[in-house]
Order: sequence, then structure tokens, then C-alpha cells
Amino acid sequence: FSRTFGCLITLRDVIQIAKISRKSASNFGFLSSDGREKLRIEFHIRGKAEFDFYFEGRKARRPWATDHLKPLSIILNYTDSLSDQNIPEFIGEIKSLVWLDLGRSKIGGTIPNSIGSLLHIKKLYLAGNNLFGGIPESIGNLTQLVELSLAGNQLNGSIPESFGNLTHLVYLCLRDNKLSGSIPGSLGKLFSLRQLWLNNNMLTGSIPEEIGEMSSLEEFYANDNKIEGPLPESLGNLRNLTTLSIRNNRISGNIPSSVEKLTKLKNLSAQNNRLTGNIPLGLAGIIKLSYINLSHNQFVNRSEARNVVIEQLPECVAYL
Repeated sequence: FSRTFGCLITLRDVIQIAKISRKSASNFGFLSSDGREKLRIEFHIRGKAEFDFYFEGRKARRPWATDHLKPLSIILNYTDSLSDQNIPEFIGEIKSLVWLDLGRSKIGGTIPNSIGSLLHIKKLYLAGNNLFGGIPESIGNLTQLVELSLAGNQLNGSIPESFGNLTHLVYLCLRDNKLSGSIPGSLGKLFSLRQLWLNNNMLTGSIPEEIGEMSSLEEFYANDNKIEGPLPESLGNLRNLTTLSIRNNRISGNIPSSVEKLTKLKNLSAQNNRLTGNIPLGLAGIIKLSYINLSHNQFVNRSEARNVVIEQLPECVAYL
């Protein structure tokens, strides 16, 4: 068979195929009688047992694993443990992958550069593991990505500028790592992004003006970093924003009046910063606002702003 055989097979089927292929690939149909045509079987890997079986075959360069089987997804159960394993360099050879989920598997080591060769992948979850080192720039090659989570590891270094190439991203989660450096302005190219989680890192610098170009953004979490400088005026362009969390940073200057244009905003957390000047009274005109915390800053009109918010948004929980 020269065309892809579009069936989804179980681990038992894979083992049976492996046994048959060792005896006679041509009789099974992996190869035609002249040895040229190859059968390609698409399947999904679920759980640690199937993961180990397939990856042992790849590591040993077994033809059934390297040539004949095309995994579309690799998804572990959250109870699976790969604490004694790293992500293998040959992961980039599995070109058929569209979904890779090794989340909460305790896998360690670094993220290999070869992961940037998975050009068809749409969902990549490596969250909640023991990964360390930098985020490979090569991830910026994965232009079909829709969801990417590297949260809850020990990753350090900066957020790659190449992430600006991931224009199909809807969800990007890098929280709870040790990332440093500035938020790259290239993220402004992510016009489809709805959720951006950068909280609980060691990010510095200011929030870039380009953030206002992320027209689809609904939730932005950059709290618990070391971000400084003023807030960009372009925040007011995020007309779909419902949550803005920038608490526990070193942000200074005024809150730009443009935030009054965020008519869908429900939650605003900016406490424990170095903000000064006046709290924009127009925030009280955002009728969907249900929680606002601007405490532990240096505003000069706190009392006035509190009275206005209480009067116009009586059900809003407000700490000013």
C-alpha cells in the first residue's frame, strides 16, 4: 500500500504489527513484493506503557517504529511518571505529531532543539514537569501551534523573540518558571491569542507598547514578576480584555486613561506596585467590572475614586 492507511490502532495492535514485521514485512504489507512501497499506519499513543513501547522502538531504530507507524498524538495520563527520563532528541523525527502532551509526567532535562521540527503540531503541553534550561528558539518554527503550555517547570532565560511567529496561537502559558528578561515586543504579532500567562517568573523591563496589537486577548497575567516602567497607552486597544493581572511588580507612573475603553473588563489587579497620580475615574463606567484592586500604590485620589466606584458599581469588590 502506498497510501496512508487511516486507522487508529491500540497498543495490542502495535505489538502484533511489530511481531509480524520482524517475521515478514512484505507478507504483512509493510512493503510490497518489490520492496519499495510502504504502508503508513496512523495511530494515537495513550499512557506510559504505549509511550515506553513506542519510544524504545524508536531508540533502537526498529523499522516498525521509525518507518511504518505514524503517531498523530502522544498523551500521557496525569498519573504517569517519567521521572527517570528526558525528552529524547529524536522527538523531532516524529513529523506526524499534531498533539504532544507530556504534562505532569515529571519528565526532566532540557527541551531539545529538535522539537522545532514538529511542523504539523497544534497542541504542545509540557507543563508541570522538571524541565530546566532555556526555551529553544526553534519552537518559533511551529507555526501551526494553537495551544502551548510550558508552565510549572524550572525554565530560565528569556522568552524567545521567535514566539512572534506563532500567529495561530490561542493559548500561551509560561507561568511558574524562572524566566527573565523583558516581554518581547514580537508577541504583539499574536493576533489570535486569547490567553497569555506570564505570571510568577522573574521578568523585568516594561510591558511593551506592542501588547496593544493583540486584538483578541481576553486574559493577561503578568503578576508576580519584576516588571517596571510605565503601563503602555496601547492597553486601551485590548477591547476584548476581561482580566488584567499585573500585581506584585515594580510598575510606576500613571494608569493610562485609555484603560477606560476596556468595556469588557471584569477583573483588574494592580496592587503592590509603584503607581502614582490619579486613579482614572472612568473605570467606574466599566459596568462589567466586578473586582478591582489598586491598593499599596501611591495614588493621590484614592478616597474620591473609592466613592465614585461605590456609587456607580455597588456590586464591585474594590480595594483602592
